[in-house]
Amino acid sequence: MQRACESIVEPIVDNVKKLIADSNPEYHDEFRRNMVLAGGGSGIRGLGALIERRLSDMGDVNVHVVDDPVRLGAMGGLRLAMEVPEEMWKNLTLAST
Repeated sequence: MQRACESIVEPIVDNVKKLIADSNPEYHDEFRRNMVLAGGGSGIRGLGALIERRLSDMGDVNVHVVDDPVRLGAMGGLRLAMEVPEEMWKNLTLAST
């Protein structure tokens, strides 16, 4: 179980490093100190701390883990759905049939 849970860490760490490296250097410190771990995987106990440790070679890293990833994910989906123009929904309906 532990190996399965930890298998997602390296891809996350690699992608975070790439995102930060490709961003404006002026914001690197802020990005490293203000990461938010959300979604279904954020419920894995200790995941935020493990990601922090694996990113520590970049300097001070702070990963905030959301309290209720399911509810917050649903709220994010709802907000996105409310902002999508109506004509986009029509295209989605046609594409799914």
